[in-house]
Amino acid sequence: MNAYDAVVVGGGHHGLVAAIELADHGRQVLLCESRPEVGGAVADRTIGDFVVDEFSAFHPLAAASPVIQGLGLDKHGLQWARSERVVAHLGRPDDTSGALLHADPTHGGPSGRGRSG
Repeated sequence: MNAYDAVVVGGGHHGLVAAIELADHGRQVLLCESRPEVGGAVADRTIGDFVVDEFSAFHPLAAASPVIQGLGLDKHGLQWARSERVVAHLGRPDDTSGALLHADPTHGGPSGRGRSG
């Protein structure tokens, strides 16, 4: 039987950081995640021909975090994906134009909002 100093429940970004920090300090850690992949809010899935995020609006906060940067995850293959169009919103199911929020606040007018297309 394995002995663990800590059990971390949830493989989202907070759980992963907690598990890594504990392991880096010599603890035996068991990380439990119910989904087939870790990542939590910083995850995506494919629906038809589209790749959609699952709450990855949080990832800019992780990318800017000194703790995340200190883990050196880029050395293990982490690549941050950025888009010029950071948020899109359709008003109705039949909406074919929608509204876009661009990374450049001057794009699309003073509010930073532009129409798709």
